Amino acid sequence: MSENSFGRPVFTREQKNGRTILQVGTEKGTSIGIWGTRVWLKSGDYQFRGRIRIDGVKRDLGDPRGGVILRTERGKIRSRDIGNVSWKEMEYDFHI
Repeated sequence: MSENSFGRPVFTREQKNGRTILQVGTEKGTSIGIWGTRVWLKSGDYQFRGRIRIDGVKRDLGDPRGGVILRTERGKIRSRDIGNVSWKEMEYDFHI
């Protein structure tokens, strides 16, 4: 599921080295885009992990929410990355 929350985000999906790469970008200006899926889980402690790469992400001075995040739908945002970042692991611990 992809979602356009603001502007004109561009969503692509491709296979590289046996992995699915999900990309959210923009052609022009400020955009907010979300890749997501629903998973039904039993009560317990979980960790959501992913690898991110950032290329040229800039914060919109009028919007403090800018940047790249990895989280669950109802999860609290812990950090945002901007700028240029080579592939790195991100983790998000949560409890249901």
